Amino acid sequence: MKNKVITNERREFLKKAGIFIGVGLTATSVSSLLTSCEKNQYIVMPPPVTYNLKLADYPGLATIGSTVNVKFTYNKFDYNLLITKLDATKYSVLDPICTHAGCQVGPVSGKDELVCPCHHVAFSTIDGKVIKDPIAGTWTPKPLTSYTSTFDAGNNILKLNI
Repeated sequence: MKNKVITNERREFLKKAGIFIGVGLTATSVSSLLTSCEKNQYIVMPPPVTYNLKLADYPGLATIGSTVNVKFTYNKFDYNLLITKLDATKYSVLDPICTHAGCQVGPVSGKDELVCPCHHVAFSTIDGKVIKDPIAGTWTPKPLTSYTSTFDAGNNILKLNI
């Protein structure tokens, strides 16, 4: 009889200990989840700047209709842009990152378009607008981010407002 009482007491003890441990682990997990949601996490975006791009450093931009991927660091921020020469004094400056999946778009030889390799969306090299929808057609892509620029012919500099 004594063994039966001890066995029942042990079972009760193990049940209560299991419940106690389970509640403790759950409370700790929920607490850490809530704490992580409370933290303000920000992506640091570079401040708007005007950058003087020396066109002599980019011979690929000498021809009208050409598109060049330009990467540079300014004030500790990395920039990645697609620049297209539209005419003798006008340039298009676009962010080359697709607005859907974050893939880098690239120029198509002989065409005025940039294509995303992930879903084959085509964007205009002139203004970044969508000119061909994705293969799946299940979502509507947004245009690429476009920046203004001014050409300084006397110094052969393209002033980028990014």
